[in-house]
Amino acid sequence: MTGYLATMNKIIGICLILVLTAACRQPDKTGKEIVFPDKAVFTRLAKDTVPFETNRPAWKIVAYADTADCMGCKLYLDKWKMWMEGADAPDKDKAMFLFFLYPDDREELQFLLEGDEFDYPVCIDMDNRMGELNGFTADTYLLLAPENRVVLTGNPIADERTKRLYLERIEKKP
Repeated sequence: MTGYLATMNKIIGICLILVLTAACRQPDKTGKEIVFPDKAVFTRLAKDTVPFETNRPAWKIVAYADTADCMGCKLYLDKWKMWMEGADAPDKDKAMFLFFLYPDDREELQFLLEGDEFDYPVCIDMDNRMGELNGFTADTYLLLAPENRVVLTGNPIADERTKRLYLERIEKKP
């Protein structure tokens, strides 16, 4: 009987892990057109407003983050900065980075941006317009074709394979 219970506990545990994993996955957004908020305001270091055109006809690497919990743990701004300034960065004429951040605490976000010297334009979306327009309910990372259709999903900072796929697609390599 004890062996039976141990086996059942393992099976229940495996089923629970599979259900939780499936619940955490985002639905496949490939092919979906992403809509950007009208008049999105981009700033540098959460202070200086800068002109930034979201509808430029280029590949777009979009990072949407709902930073209600641990901002520093989720954003990895230092890694984004290293990629954007590094040798494996996509050609600036072919691709652009769009950061839409929905913070719980704007001052904490500003502190993080300054601390990481993340001087790249970000949209601090206090009203979560980007999330509401596109049905984002969790952090979302997308590669968009020039016409704003989703080509790939996944965080290129957290996964080297995803980063490689983004770069191959932008460079149109098989």
